[in-house]
Amino acid sequence: MGVKAREIRGMSHDDKLKILAETRGELMHQRGLAAMGGAVKNPGRIGDLRRTIARILTLVREEEFRTGRRLRTVARGERHRGESAPSPAARRRASARPAPPKPKPASAKVGATKAETAAAKERVKKDSKRTRASKEESA
Repeated sequence: MGVKAREIRGMSHDDKLKILAETRGELMHQRGLAAMGGAVKNPGRIGDLRRTIARILTLVREEEFRTGRRLRTVARGERHRGESAPSPAARRRASARPAPPKPKPASAKVGATKAETAAAKERVKKDSKRTRASKEESA
């Protein structure tokens, strides 16, 4: 079974971070064994490890509220180096290029004449017939 909250509260901040790192390492090891199809001695251990990690992080967060200063940046590992790193979603948004604007069909243009609208509809029909025919040929 995992570490009790009472025990964690009695630890120093450095001890909490040490236990947190050890628990995360063990969780990675257990998940690796399970992913490779190895025989896991105790399948419930993964859940216990996850709960222990959550319990430690919760108590660290309580300590942050009590002291009024941020402590978790160290708890998340060396990769952050004391600053908060952007989330994976934020990194994707920052690196993604905006999509080029799609051209509007003639029927959607404001002030399009009836002839332009009819011609646009015909082009759409021909394109859909061509794609349908090519799909039938390939099947």
